[in-house]
Amino acid sequence: KRGFYGCWAAVFLVLFLPPEKEHTHPQTNPFFRFRCVNQKWHTKHMKNILYQPFSDFYAGKKIVVSDKMQQGYVYYLQENPAKNFAPDFTPELTPLQMLQLGVFEGHYLNDCYEEFPKEWFILTEKNRSENKPDIRKNCFGVKARLGRKEWVKRGWIFPFDPDPRGWFQWYCRYWLGRRIPDIDARQIRRWKAFKRHQAQVIKNCPPQDLSCRRKQRQALLQWAYNPFL
Repeated sequence: KRGFYGCWAAVFLVLFLPPEKEHTHPQTNPFFRFRCVNQKWHTKHMKNILYQPFSDFYAGKKIVVSDKMQQGYVYYLQENPAKNFAPDFTPELTPLQMLQLGVFEGHYLNDCYEEFPKEWFILTEKNRSENKPDIRKNCFGVKARLGRKEWVKRGWIFPFDPDPRGWFQWYCRYWLGRRIPDIDARQIRRWKAFKRHQAQVIKNCPPQDLSCRRKQRQALLQWAYNPFL
């Protein structure tokens, strides 16, 4: 029920809210420019934490990562956020939009305040779970991913991969402007291969029936594809 009503509520909200230019990839479908409303930011989560607004991210910026899974990793933004994506990489949702809708049980970037724009945390409060994964935070109310150990076992994450959290972490960093050609090419291939799930939903579900194939729709959302087909 949460998936059906919650997702449709998010879709209808965008019809009455102006787009936020800085959060939208130029090739993203303008229909999916989401903004959360009536949310309160609990400052207790931000005490003694350095966090930066979106406007502080630009080409040439140095980012030092310090979270539970990575300490001391450094990268530079080669592009401005949401600019100059590879021609064959056209995600339908931005990281902010995905987080607002509800992905990864609300427990993916919660310890990454210092790396990513503060808007990615302030505007996604209702769909985050601070203590542990909570499937109720997912847009479709179901879990649609394997654990990290399985990702490593299947070769989706390499032992020395700079993005130990997987594809979505890569996408967040790529969207901000980091570029690592060989890694980018591999992750874009994986993203393109996942598109087959969109075709399966279209083939097997009545149009706009969000109760059909909820797990597959949640997975599409977590790969930056439009799940509202």
